[in-house]
Amino acid sequence: MESKILDKIKKLIAKQKSAEELGSVQEAEAFAIKVQELLNKHNISLKDISFEELKDNIIQEILDCKIPSVSYTLGYNIFYPIAKWNWCRVYTFTSESSKMCVVGTPENIEVCKMIYEIVLPIFLKEGKRKYKSSNQQGGLDTYLREFLRGCAKGLDLKFKSEREAFEVKNIGCTALIVRNDKAIIEYVETKFKMGKGRAQSYKRNDAYYEGVQTGKNVEINKKLDE
Repeated sequence: MESKILDKIKKLIAKQKSAEELGSVQEAEAFAIKVQELLNKHNISLKDISFEELKDNIIQEILDCKIPSVSYTLGYNIFYPIAKWNWCRVYTFTSESSKMCVVGTPENIEVCKMIYEIVLPIFLKEGKRKYKSSNQQGGLDTYLREFLRGCAKGLDLKFKSEREAFEVKNIGCTALIVRNDKAIIEYVETKFKMGKGRAQSYKRNDAYYEGVQTGKNVEINKKLDE
């Protein structure tokens, strides 16, 4: 990615990181859409490079998916839709439940990490606020686990909608998306022995559905153009 684009995103994310802004979904309005637009435009600009060149640029990075006092694994749930709809993929390890492996180009991984660093504190603060006002019977950590699963689902729906809108505006980009995904999959198949995942089911409650709405409505970059 052109360094000026990445630098612009970093600087504007830094401005967002006041405690007041991180506690308000509304204050973060429009950031996710703008970041995704920049990321998509960057990847479209690479349409003329060969598949082999793209594949050679794929890397992996190991990240912590533990959310202190809440869960050892839920960071993965939040990161998954971010990576899925922003030109990367993320995987977990059977041997190390508190770690996740994100795969993509260095620039795309960097943007996914920045998005994650913005939305997670927003979700946690919003979840605590909703718990306090909901008179829940269970503990805060139990509420937050279900709330964050809902946030992950809402985030997935949000990014999916934005990707669909992007594809409508940019006819022909689907082939680029497929090519990028193929490069990542080939990298993963070469580097790792992949097992079959097991479907998980959770009891859905009010905390989950509150989380879904929060994830769908979160916007990450109101001030990007300022």
